[in-house]
Amino acid sequence: MLRVRDSCFGWLALLAGCLILMSTPHVFAGHLGEGWLPVRLADDLDRAAPGRLTLRDHHEILLYVGKPGPVRVFARAVQIGRYVDEVSVSVDDPQVSGPGRLILKPAERGTLEFEAPRSGLYRLVVETGLNAVEVVPETDGWVIPARQNQEVHSIFAAGPLYFFVPQGLRSFEVWGKGGGPNENLLLRIRRPDGSIHGELLSWGSSPEVLSVEVPKDADGAVWTVELLRAPEGVIEDAYLWFSPEIPGVSTQAGSLIVPFLQGMERPPVIRSDRELALSFDWNADPPARAAELQFVLMDGFGGSPGAMGHIQTPQPRNVDPAEHPA
Repeated sequence: MLRVRDSCFGWLALLAGCLILMSTPHVFAGHLGEGWLPVRLADDLDRAAPGRLTLRDHHEILLYVGKPGPVRVFARAVQIGRYVDEVSVSVDDPQVSGPGRLILKPAERGTLEFEAPRSGLYRLVVETGLNAVEVVPETDGWVIPARQNQEVHSIFAAGPLYFFVPQGLRSFEVWGKGGGPNENLLLRIRRPDGSIHGELLSWGSSPEVLSVEVPKDADGAVWTVELLRAPEGVIEDAYLWFSPEIPGVSTQAGSLIVPFLQGMERPPVIRSDRELALSFDWNADPPARAAELQFVLMDGFGGSPGAMGHIQTPQPRNVDPAEHPA
């Protein structure tokens, strides 16, 4: 918890923040929420079996590049029925060199190659039309966001898909649904030890939710989700998304990335006209003196800054607010 004080806050809004690069290849400059780091929890993650995921429609994939240099992304276009739509995979960054876009006809394979000018986060944009694609980036880490209005849309069975449950998280929710009449879905969640934690069934396109209580010692760990055929019907189009605490999914456990900060999407708590409280925690500890978290408080009408402050990472998980005045 961080407190900032000012003599006349009135109604304040947390306007903006940035991560300032210091002296490490593992953290980069960017807006709040873009400070992503690879999950490095156990060697056995790199030996976990890769999952399968065939994406359909529009998706964003976040890539983490530890060092500037060449990046390769493998893709295989999958034809659905007789549809002839082409598939495109492109990098959304004007500073990269190289073609920056790969276009595949149905059933074609290819590799998107570009030169990353800096370490940090890059966004891939995937468009499949009515066909589909399998994408495997060759980078230090990657994740497909999976949240409301940014659902993972797969076709056919998928999994295991790996996701990170942040340290200290006590519960989260996962939603799933099928694609239409007779396209049903069995969604299965597994704990880090591989045991089944829970399942949900979605009949047709009816969304269903599974509330997950995180057992002791199962937080700060990688879990899995599977999209499977239900006891009746077929599995074709299927949709998956989580509550905001879960960053997203990857088909490769050793390639997961997570924001090293959690909680910055929480609105500030106004305790009085002189005190504002912000709360956050680390998902993954960044290297010592890697970055500074800066924030600016503006009045609700876009006026001059009311307060400014910064915190250098890393800090203890329970931050003493008295040590970090604005």
